[in-house]
Amino acid sequence: MNEFEEGMFKYITDPKNYTSANELSSLLVGVNEKLILDFWEEVHIKLKEDLNEHELNILLEVRKFTFTKSNWYDVAIGFEDLDLGLIVKKNKFYEDDVLKIVEKYKEKLPSIHHENENWLCYDPIENYKSYRFSNFNELFQILPDNRDRLIHQIVDILKTFAVSKVTICDEINELKRK
Repeated sequence: MNEFEEGMFKYITDPKNYTSANELSSLLVGVNEKLILDFWEEVHIKLKEDLNEHELNILLEVRKFTFTKSNWYDVAIGFEDLDLGLIVKKNKFYEDDVLKIVEKYKEKLPSIHHENENWLCYDPIENYKSYRFSNFNELFQILPDNRDRLIHQIVDILKTFAVSKVTICDEINELKRK
């Protein structure tokens, strides 16, 4: 241990400080979880404001956003686990039709094509490693007094992506269903 850590050890293990330190330690997990949830809720609010003119509905489910339009079925724009992409229930469409659209828009689509039934393609969000909020520095940037810059940064990334993919999703939505 360095000198600071040794001093903190002596301070915390003092019987009159130990109980308080232990209580604070157990509360910190809940505080961090609430910090993260509140942060993503603020991102959600800002996204709804910024995307209102584009007629996109935004659903937030624990660190997951789904962007839809009222007339879209089986297609959406998604942000989940720090990945941005197109959610397409591929089992609802004819594969050749979807592949034609992928070919048509290949330069505008995320690069990773997913083999499951719901994600057509995705890419990790820019600077995604900074948004895990799993260490002190990452959590410090989303403290209520610190988070505005990061909220705007993430909203800009999500908004730019979502707006740029509306035409593609409109076209997929118009495909004939199985």
